[in-house]
Amino acid sequence: MKKLVAYALGVLLVALPLLGVLAQEASAASSRVAVVKELKGTVKVKKSGGSKEFTAFAKMSLNEGDILTVGAGGSAVLQFANGSSEDDQMAVSANTTLTFSKLKEGKNTVTKVSVQNGSVWSTVKSIKSANDEFTLETPTAIMGVRGTNLLASVNPVTGDSKFIIASGVGQIVPTNKRTNATPPDVLVFPGQQITIDDRNQTDEFPDEVIPADLSSFLNNASPAIIAAILQSKNAIDQENEEFINKKKKELEDGQTDSSLELNTVDDLNRITQNLNNLVANILQEVLKSQIIAQAELQKLIDEANPTLKNKIDLANTPPPALTELEKRKQELLKQKEEARLEAAKKQKEADLLRQLDEIMKRVAEEKKKQEEANRKALEEKKNKAKEEYVNKLAEAEKKRFEEESKKREQELKDRTTMPSVAPSPTTGGGGGGSSGGGGGNQTPTPTPTPTPTPVPAAKPEELTGWKTTTDSNQELTWKMTDSSTFITHTVQAAASVSLQIQFDSNVSEVRIDDLGQSQSPFETIKWTASGQTQSIPLRDHGMNAFMLTVVHAEGGQPSGGSYSTYYLKVLNGESGPNWEEENDPLELRYGEMQQVGYERNASGVFEATVPLTAREISVSYGNYLVEEAVVNGSPVEFDVEFPKVQLHVGTNTVKFLVTDQLGYFTHWYTFHIEVEALPEGVEAWSLLVNNQSYQIQLTPDGEFYAVLPSVQANDVVQLTIQIGDGYGGTLDPYAVEVQETELNPGTNTVNLEVYGDDYYRYDIRITDEFEMSTWVQLTLKVGEVLLVNDQLNSGGIDFNYYSNEQYKTHSLIYTGDTSYIASLPVDVTSGWLSFYEFLGNFDLDFEFEYADFRIEWNGQVLGEGQGSEVNGLQPGVNLLKLYVDPLRVFEPNTSAVFDLYFYVGEIPGSLALQAITVNDENFNPIEMTLGEFLRYTGQFHQESLDAQIVNIDFQTAPGTRLIEDWTSTQPNVISVVQTTESAESYKIKYQYNGQGSVSFSIVLEDSEGKRINYEIMITPPTI
Repeated sequence: MKKLVAYALGVLLVALPLLGVLAQEASAASSRVAVVKELKGTVKVKKSGGSKEFTAFAKMSLNEGDILTVGAGGSAVLQFANGSSEDDQMAVSANTTLTFSKLKEGKNTVTKVSVQNGSVWSTVKSIKSANDEFTLETPTAIMGVRGTNLLASVNPVTGDSKFIIASGVGQIVPTNKRTNATPPDVLVFPGQQITIDDRNQTDEFPDEVIPADLSSFLNNASPAIIAAILQSKNAIDQENEEFINKKKKELEDGQTDSSLELNTVDDLNRITQNLNNLVANILQEVLKSQIIAQAELQKLIDEANPTLKNKIDLANTPPPALTELEKRKQELLKQKEEARLEAAKKQKEADLLRQLDEIMKRVAEEKKKQEEANRKALEEKKNKAKEEYVNKLAEAEKKRFEEESKKREQELKDRTTMPSVAPSPTTGGGGGGSSGGGGGNQTPTPTPTPTPTPVPAAKPEELTGWKTTTDSNQELTWKMTDSSTFITHTVQAAASVSLQIQFDSNVSEVRIDDLGQSQSPFETIKWTASGQTQSIPLRDHGMNAFMLTVVHAEGGQPSGGSYSTYYLKVLNGESGPNWEEENDPLELRYGEMQQVGYERNASGVFEATVPLTAREISVSYGNYLVEEAVVNGSPVEFDVEFPKVQLHVGTNTVKFLVTDQLGYFTHWYTFHIEVEALPEGVEAWSLLVNNQSYQIQLTPDGEFYAVLPSVQANDVVQLTIQIGDGYGGTLDPYAVEVQETELNPGTNTVNLEVYGDDYYRYDIRITDEFEMSTWVQLTLKVGEVLLVNDQLNSGGIDFNYYSNEQYKTHSLIYTGDTSYIASLPVDVTSGWLSFYEFLGNFDLDFEFEYADFRIEWNGQVLGEGQGSEVNGLQPGVNLLKLYVDPLRVFEPNTSAVFDLYFYVGEIPGSLALQAITVNDENFNPIEMTLGEFLRYTGQFHQESLDAQIVNIDFQTAPGTRLIEDWTSTQPNVISVVQTTESAESYKIKYQYNGQGSVSFSIVLEDSEGKRINYEIMITPPTI
């Protein structure tokens, strides 16, 4: 029986794998798979849901969820199949990883492949109905294709995805998850390519479809892909022939295609030639890049030609015919890709350096732990040996032994805490970090000095001093590059350096460990007494890295674990970069990564000219890092990771303090950057009034304006604008009823509709060949027009502030002419000033914009626009000025200027009422009280109900006057007179009808022109 069971189990175990294979074969008839048709080198497969990788082999089936990885130097060719029928094919390059996200067959065929990195060439044949799908997914995009031969690649450094279509149409959707905006579909036609990165501005991608750049086409391609392209040539040619016939029919029907620059028969002929020669030109690039040897490539061509309808003849293949626009667009996008690649490389380098630093710190910590464990083990061993020895002694001997031990411990303690005499005289500390220039060049002091060693400018804070000299007795200077790193250098390579260290009783010892970069690794070097000098061996040349550990002491004794760690780097035999030979030290860019070209003049200054749109320059790190910047003599604060500087129109002198990658060697570079005074694409322009020329001027902030004389009904105001080749645009008046005017390359003359003295504004849009637009505004002031706001008394200027743990809003009070005031509690120092409603009261044909207003305080611009943050209000009087100027010059002669007085705390004595008395015509007194917001309030008595007149008498400070016109024009004010008692005494008569409230205001002005507004309010008696 046991034998029978064993036999049955054996048969079952043998049959199970076969049953699995049979099941798989049966399943294959109804499910979609990818079969490894060919492979070379290392190709691995991880099955769906598994964690182990298997080595792939020919005819191996890959199913949904499987992951294929092709190693360096490898390749694979995959054949997709539904049961017994084959369709799509994919050639996979080296260093590529892809996942079969979905493989489905039934009523419709679905193939979804996710490419994590690397390159694949796909020939798609499975799309036979509208329900069939073939999708390539990458980290930044999803591409759906229909009958397409294409290359898809993912850059391993940037993660950007590139799609190049040889035939068919690709529909791509960017997949940036950081933006909520719905990205547009991007259509890519035969012979075109698109690169999709992870930017938020996904709406820019449709404009970045360009003719295939065949030089970059092959960056990551392997011989397997080249062979696949050759095999697909007949299908590519046939599909492109159908595409050309379709476009020819559309052109005959009057349809053009801007995405292909297809407007004429010549355009169609050019595109036809490019598509007919597409594969041959790809093979030309293969020869240039030497992916395949010339003899081997020719052999492949000779083998393929008998099967090809259109033979390949590399010797007679013309290069791609591109328009100037296509060439420039290719170059611009290539520069952007290179800039992203360089930035990504630098980021990866920084990440690696950070990881290395973390590893170094962990190694140091582990070493410290191991040392501590060894010390404890040794201590325990000593104590155990001592205990065993003591146990063997007689009582008297034990006592003598313990006394001797205590005596020796005290001697060691005294020796450690006593000041030690240095083995050699000190000549001073190492000095501060001085651009790396001090190391190796200083002459040591020949005679020792008995004075205390001065504290160096750069040293670990626990040390009282240190001095470093080479084996040739040259003193080195340390520079602190971050909170825990010190760097120095020697000009001539040294075999070793001597380091003398001083410390006080807060330190028990100092150690240095080699971090593994020294030619002769050494054991830990220790300083157990202040003033000791130790020798540290160096490599012949290059960077030597060490870890310095300062062990803290408590009460003169080692603390047993408290320590500080620093990193020391000695650049041995390094004199630093050759700054003066650098012709391209920094990458300067503006706008959408436009590069600033510059040249070094004979004086070593770099010179550049940039368009008006380049008034903000960003610095992309090249070989150096930027630490400081000075623009036109003023230091600039910037984000050190993304430094930017602001320029004005005209010549700017910009100085950058740069360091090497270690932050040690430094140098100042000077740039003279000329910002052009014309918009990009505009070569010249002028204004004529009755053939008299007037200058178009430019503010320092880059705003265009002109001041013209008054015009009559028949006067002609003419704008002449010269547009450069390759540019176009429009001129659009702000007046709604006037249509925009098209601007073309060459001279454009536009008659401007000007109706009289007023302000006029025009939007000018300039567009280049890439359909990228630059917007500028031109504002005209015609005649002696004044800015009119006939609702100044309506206010509309509010100040929001925080006081007494509450947020409050105070509306500024108009005090006549162009003055407003606010009275604030004494604890208010900041707030937000808003004047949105105020700005809407100006009488203009166009709406004001943020740039038309400016707030100034103490000569500084607080902000521009319809509000501004105010900080630093002081007790007393604070005068802010509001400038309103459509020309944006913001000078007193072009602006409406308003004085905004903020009185914080007590009112200035010159503006305080000295006395105020109120009574009715029957001499019934009314008591007045000054409250918030400069409001005097009082209440009528019952006896005043039949009163007809209210008299208000008050006295101002000497030199302060009442603005009589302000008060006398208010409702129910009968008269305002200055009494004979003194120059500062006034009487106001107010008509009262015995009901309701009395309400009016008075405005005072002191000898300095400051004003204040008091509100007078008397309410009816309480009944």
